[in-house]
Amino acid sequence: MSRVVAAGDSERLRDLRNKEARTESIVGSSRLVRLLDRILATVIAAWSDSVAGATSRQVIDRVKARNVAGRVRLAGDVMAVASATALAIRALRPTPLTWIVPALFLFVGVCLIAVAHERPAR
Repeated sequence: MSRVVAAGDSERLRDLRNKEARTESIVGSSRLVRLLDRILATVIAAWSDSVAGATSRQVIDRVKARNVAGRVRLAGDVMAVASATALAIRALRPTPLTWIVPALFLFVGVCLIAVAHERPAR
């Protein structure tokens, strides 16, 4: 189905494109934007060549290689370890009721691990 563009619509579209081009020109000529662009390019290049960047890409690839159950189990592992760590730290300096949220997430993490546990084939 084709649509006939009215003369006013065509004029508005042309005006919008001109405004966009003008805005891009103004933003592109800004020293601040050029500086931010150089900083961002430097950070991206440094991250690409860094050990931390390579390690994070390996971790991401390993997580992507897992099936859904493996990803859920991994999320449960991370949640349980983080919550247990938070509870252990809180035990050093106890304050009232600050254990509830970490304990809740520890419970949720253990549940995720249990639910995503792969049973051996019979």
